[in-house]
Amino acid sequence: MPEEASRPFPTRTQASRQRRALYLIDSVRSFGTGLLTIVFVVDARDHGMTAADIGALSGASVVIGLLYTTLLSAIARRAGAKWALLLSGGLMVATGLWLALVQSPAGIWASALFGFLPPSGGLFVS
Repeated sequence: MPEEASRPFPTRTQASRQRRALYLIDSVRSFGTGLLTIVFVVDARDHGMTAADIGALSGASVVIGLLYTTLLSAIARRAGAKWALLLSGGLMVATGLWLALVQSPAGIWASALFGFLPPSGGLFVS
């Protein structure tokens, strides 16, 4: 068995590489979430939604995001963070594709309620 495989903790170099990768991944996810938020508002306005409609929808998506946070944290505790992050990422990709295809305010509501997640993927694992 190689010496690296038997170590319980990563070496300093491995930890540094992992930290850089984590920062890069988090940066890309945060950028994507911010961009989707802007695209969402522009798309909703272009489909005839008023500022009040967009505000209500944004507020509802925040509440749904809190519920997703709870759900994803439970999944992360049971199945591991990898599966929770895969689910979170998959929903975000599906939301982006859905927004590109949808042509109605009802479709925009569906995307906001099912696809907007916190940039962290909702992972508050203790």
